[in-house]
Amino acid sequence: MKYGYLQVITGSMFSGKTTELLRLLRRYEFAGKRVVLCKPKTDDRYSPTHAVTHDNTGEVAIVVESAADIITHVDMENVDVVGIDEAQFFDEALVSVCLRFLEQGIIVVVAGLDMDRNQQPFGCIPELLCRAKYITKLHAVCAGCSADACYSYMSVDVKSADQVHLGGAEAYQALCENCYPR
Repeated sequence: MKYGYLQVITGSMFSGKTTELLRLLRRYEFAGKRVVLCKPKTDDRYSPTHAVTHDNTGEVAIVVESAADIITHVDMENVDVVGIDEAQFFDEALVSVCLRFLEQGIIVVVAGLDMDRNQQPFGCIPELLCRAKYITKLHAVCAGCSADACYSYMSVDVKSADQVHLGGAEAYQALCENCYPR
């Protein structure tokens, strides 16, 4: 049996991770592959049923409560490629879910933030990066100086210490290392 491979698309907010994920999935479809797209239910910022970019382009997605639910909702016998958007919102079980797909010869393409708003590793993304065959690190344009931005800065005051705070341009800015406040 042929083993699948893992591809991770990462970077800061507004760097084009979902755009790149959707582009790759369309490319696989063009190549005749059977593709499914999944996203976490918690990410309902733009649509409860679609994986959507910040510029409002989207595709229908299987919406799941947890990483384990992906296995339940994806028919491994009838899929060649599984895309997973906003992977940082899933628990650590996402790593074993991805490995299970790989063992079945399925290609897995994951998109997610590598760091949270405090420049800390985000969720299971570091573990997925270690296991990836291909890694694409994208950069946004710095809101402060237009350089390459690799940090997601929360521009609103939030009292919560939680790692996850959903938001878009109303709550976050992409900043470079020189503009990020320390």
